[in-house]
Amino acid sequence: MPPHPSVFSAPSMALAALLLAATFALVFLAAHRRHPDVPGPGWWSLAGLLATASFGGLIYRFAHQGESYVGLANSTLLVAVLLCWLGVRAHLGRTTRLGWIWLFAAVMVAVNAFLSWQPEARALRQLFFILVSGGLTLATLRDLLAPALPNGGSTRLLLALSVGELLALLGAGLELLPVARSVPLTFDDGEAGIIMAAFFLSSLLRLVIYLLLVFQRLQQHAHQAQDSLRQREALTWDMLEGLRAGVLALDVDGSVLRANALASTWLRLVPAAAYNGTRLELSTSGWVDEGGLPLAPLMAPHQRALADPSVPVKDGVVGIPGKEPTAWRWLLCKAYMARGNAAGSAPVVLTLVDVTAVRMAQEQEREQQRRQLQAQKMEALGSLASGVAHDFNNVLAAIRGYISLLQAGPATPDELTHALGQMEKAAGKGRDLVR
Repeated sequence: MPPHPSVFSAPSMALAALLLAATFALVFLAAHRRHPDVPGPGWWSLAGLLATASFGGLIYRFAHQGESYVGLANSTLLVAVLLCWLGVRAHLGRTTRLGWIWLFAAVMVAVNAFLSWQPEARALRQLFFILVSGGLTLATLRDLLAPALPNGGSTRLLLALSVGELLALLGAGLELLPVARSVPLTFDDGEAGIIMAAFFLSSLLRLVIYLLLVFQRLQQHAHQAQDSLRQREALTWDMLEGLRAGVLALDVDGSVLRANALASTWLRLVPAAAYNGTRLELSTSGWVDEGGLPLAPLMAPHQRALADPSVPVKDGVVGIPGKEPTAWRWLLCKAYMARGNAAGSAPVVLTLVDVTAVRMAQEQEREQQRRQLQAQKMEALGSLASGVAHDFNNVLAAIRGYISLLQAGPATPDELTHALGQMEKAAGKGRDLVR
């Protein structure tokens, strides 16, 4: 038989398999720690660790020609295959009675150890390894062919790999059967290297497929999380539809991400556009502040919330034109950044409460107060006029009294002077009264 290339020598392939097994263990250990909710990587990490120890024992055997290390490596490798199967079952959601599994593993290791101490049973030991590996491969096929499992691409790849491994093990078992009966089993370095190369290729494919299974499960989790988020969002907006308030979700550029029906009606948004993902710009043209003055765009509630996200805008009243030219709708606004968003990220939540009736009631109350005050003023003015008229009548009565005395008969000069003085004094009082 011509010599095989040195690249397929048993020690070099064992070293390559050891590095691959160590990579296998580290990759799935990291996956298990990062995504503990994904079943399978924990088992596969342990399997990679045991496979690393197994190939380390084979390398030691090649260096020191110790046959006992081969049996230990085989036992460790069989347990690693068992752990791979447990990882597949866990990933597929299968329940396993671990007590029986550990009992099976103990019996498997004991039988393999017994055969390892029998030099003439080398072929039987290898046949036992093939039978156990084939049985675990058949168990994997049974789990993969369950009708309730999703027929994903990664599952089909693992199914194909398991079929290929089973055929290879079947061929190796048929090859070993006559040897186990009569002929001592021997492998040269090249043949052993080819076997190790085949095992290396199978392990590499298994690593890739297991990673694809993990990625596929992570994608399923992401899709489930997105579906759950969409369902919660839809439920939230359904609840908001029943409120007697308008609610809008706005992007940082002022466009409407979503709005309930009441807000769409008040702001004259197209109702369909509020739900089909089409963004509409929220125009503040024509809006006025609480005093009736035109509202500057930067003073709009949602723009103020964007300017300072740490301080929500509360109790801001704006007026928007109604359907009639002289009709105004007054809205109490509150704007704030959605929870968990930083400045410059969407969305901004704007809530609107119609306070038109309240404002009209306030205006009516102010008008009533104004009229009441006017009436009080008129009443006070009437009282003042009545008092002035009374005092002025007293002045006129004094003047008329002295005139009557003078008209009654001739008066002395002193009486005339006194009467004229009193009349002049009364006239002065009347003058001071009307100043």
